Amino acid sequence: MTRLRKAVRDYLTMRRGLGFKMARHEVGLRDFVSFLERKRSPYITVKLAVEWATQHTHHTPGEWATRLTIVRGFARHWSATDPLTEVPPLGLLPFRPQRAQPYFYSHQEIRELLNAARTRPSIDPLRPGTYYCLFGLLAVTGLRLGEALNLRNRRHRLGRRSSHDPGSQIRKVPPGTASCLNL
Repeated sequence: MTRLRKAVRDYLTMRRGLGFKMARHEVGLRDFVSFLERKRSPYITVKLAVEWATQHTHHTPGEWATRLTIVRGFARHWSATDPLTEVPPLGLLPFRPQRAQPYFYSHQEIRELLNAARTRPSIDPLRPGTYYCLFGLLAVTGLRLGEALNLRNRRHRLGRRSSHDPGSQIRKVPPGTASCLNL
């Protein structure tokens, strides 16, 4: 067993002892050590770490960044033992995931959604009305789903916000909103 293979095993044992699962790290680090052995490199360099992380052209830049992060963590640990180890710097393979674009429903789409909720077949006679009220509440207040589901009548009043209660962020209903929903 090479020195790096033993170091990877010890590193994984230590991290797992701290509560980390390290399943993906184990596969990645073993593959990385095999890569270093094929390259006949006894130590980790930034150049080889980047080459290993980006070797699969069918992977996305996000997967490349993840692979380099796995090596960076081990290299940071191993650099205390081997001074020739180079730790890949942060941001070497920058990746920022695409954020989801918000979708704003038109008044017509809101009406259709509310109508579909009200006419939804259900064995529970209250369920269609519950969805109708929930979707209407979301449409007229701007609450997020989690905020609306956590509302409690005794703690909240429409039109007021409490700086002490992060769940009470109901906004005042804008004028004319109820008319667009036929409420």
